[in-house]
Order: sequence, then structure tokens, then C-alpha cells
Amino acid sequence: MNMIPSVPLDGGILLKKIIAYRLGYNSANKIMTVISAVFSAMIMGLGIYVMYITKFNFSVLLFSALMIGNIFTQSEKYNVDLIKTLMFNNKKKKSVRHIVVENECNYCDIVDKFIPKDYNMVYVVSDDGKVKDIITETQVIDKLTTEQVL
Repeated sequence: MNMIPSVPLDGGILLKKIIAYRLGYNSANKIMTVISAVFSAMIMGLGIYVMYITKFNFSVLLFSALMIGNIFTQSEKYNVDLIKTLMFNNKKKKSVRHIVVENECNYCDIVDKFIPKDYNMVYVVSDDGKVKDIITETQVIDKLTTEQVL
């Protein structure tokens, strides 16, 4: 039961990390929300069926309620697993990914665009399109881990 590919379970966390490695955290989060909702609905249907048949056993129904509740509460300021992956996998990275953000973009939005298999370089541009600053992946991680960023 724990390996069902739904987010609060180990199978879902594993699948989310695999998807995030290839497509990025935002895409993985969206895909896993849909997959988790489908599995939660299926388990809720099973729970209703079991409750109807046994007239007593409601544990599967409670489990599905926990999974559905987790879908709505899984948003974080930034993804701790993504930060850990970025911090400790620098030796394996071979290619560079260039990310362009507007002047007002905060660090939490920037880290959501990172893909762990690449080294990420961030170019901050002004309204007229000129590069104002270049931020490395390490600088973003340091900012998120050492300061309270909202």
C-alpha cells in the first residue's frame, strides 16, 4: 500500500523525484497532484464499497481522506528535497541551464525553475531587457538556506 504512486506515500515521493529530475519541480508537482487525486478517488471509491459491504470497516475511507487532504496542503515555500539535491549533487552535473527572470522575481520562484541534473545560472533582466545581475545556483541555495525568504 505504501508504494502506491500518490504523493504522501513513498511511491509517490519516489515518482515525484524521478519526474522532477527530468522535467523540473513545477511540472513534477502538477503531474503528481493529478496522479494523487486519481488514486485518492479510486481508494475513496474502494473505501465506500468496503464500508457498504462490511457496514463497519471504515479504515480505507479514512486513509483516502488523509490522501485527499494532503493534496490540498502540499504547497511549501520552497521544496526542501530539491534544495538538498542541488546542494549535494554538484559533482555529477555536466550541462548548464540558463534561466532568465524579471527584476521582481523572488528566490522561491527562481528555485522552482531549477532542474537538478543541470547547473542552473540565473540572469536577472530589467524591464528594458538588459542583464542586471547573474546569480549562480549556489548563491540561490545559500540565500534560501541562510536567510528567511518569503
